[in-house]
Amino acid sequence: MLRQEDLQLQPSNGEMGIGEVMVKDRQFLGREYIYLLKTKTGKTLQARTDKEVTLEIGTFVKVSVNPAQLRFF
Repeated sequence: MLRQEDLQLQPSNGEMGIGEVMVKDRQFLGREYIYLLKTKTGKTLQARTDKEVTLEIGTFVKVSVNPAQLRFF
């Protein structure tokens, strides 16, 4: 299971390649942001980051997961 806060987002080179998504929307919640992300196939997912990670709407980002954060049930 992946939680929203397990996803790590890094700006990409401006194109949507493998493992990349587009920032569709963001909401500031004081200490963090919730990002609505759109995949190349049109599916959406959400990521939650600290307030230090500020990505503009329309930005292409690479999505990764820190293996130490994974939880298995």
